[in-house]
Amino acid sequence: MAGNAVPVREALERLRERLDEVERALESRDPVREVREWAIEGHKARLAWPPDPGRPQEVPVRPDTLLRLGRAGGWITTVAPDRRTVTGFLPVRNA
Repeated sequence: MAGNAVPVREALERLRERLDEVERALESRDPVREVREWAIEGHKARLAWPPDPGRPQEVPVRPDTLLRLGRAGGWITTVAPDRRTVTGFLPVRNA
């Protein structure tokens, strides 16, 4: 993560803010309703997962290829035993 430290720190800060929100929701007069409202965004994302993954692609384990996979919204499912390649998916974009 050293090469990605700034975005990782930013993501951690957003996570802290979200956890503070749920903590406040738990302390509210109606915690069930508040937490349910807080969680709806994540629930919707979970219902939409996984996107249509298309076909698996084997790519070399190099920063440029892994960054390209991640920036395109892809994900890794398998790491080769020799750790030189990974199998990943790119979501199919419907036009």
